[in-house]
Amino acid sequence: MAGLLELPGYDEERLRRVSQQLPCRELQAGLLLSLMGQPQQYCYPSLFIYGHRASGKSHVVNVFMKDLELPHVTVSCVECVSVALLFEKVLQSFFGGDAASLLPRSPSLSDFVRIYRQQSSQSPAKQTRYIVMEKAELLRDADVNLLPALLRLQELVSIFFIYRWRLFIVVGLFR
Repeated sequence: MAGLLELPGYDEERLRRVSQQLPCRELQAGLLLSLMGQPQQYCYPSLFIYGHRASGKSHVVNVFMKDLELPHVTVSCVECVSVALLFEKVLQSFFGGDAASLLPRSPSLSDFVRIYRQQSSQSPAKQTRYIVMEKAELLRDADVNLLPALLRLQELVSIFFIYRWRLFIVVGLFR
C-alpha cells in the first residue's frame, strides 16, 4: 500500500495513516490520489465518484480530506434543501460566518461567485479547496442550471483570478 500512496507534496506520515484506515482499498486510494494530484497543482475541476449504496465512497473521500488535512467542505444534498443553504455552507466553511452573511436572502449563483471572488482576493488559497457533495443525485430536482454551473465552478470563479477549486461529487447510482 505504501508504494501506491506516494505523491510529492503530501506528508509521508499522513499518507501512511490514510493507507491504514483504508485496508483492501489500495487500488481506489491510489487512483483517487493520482486524480487529486499535488495540493498546489491544478487538474480536474470535478470528479464524479459513483457506486452501489454503502460501498464506502464517502468514507474513502472523507478519510483523504481529514487525514491529509485538505481544506474542504462536505455538503449533504439531503440537508441542504435550498441553494441558499448550499452557498452559505460553502462560504462559511472556507471564509467564516462574515462571508456567508454577505449573501442576499435569495441568492443566485452569480451572487455566490461574486462573494467567493471577493473573499478569495482577501484570503487567497495556498492549496486546492474541495467541495464534497454527497447524495448529489438530488441536484437533479434543483434548478436546471445548478448542476452544470457547479461542474463549471472553477471556470466561473476563475474569470479574473486563478483560484484552486475542485468539486467532488459522491453519490450512489443514478436510477
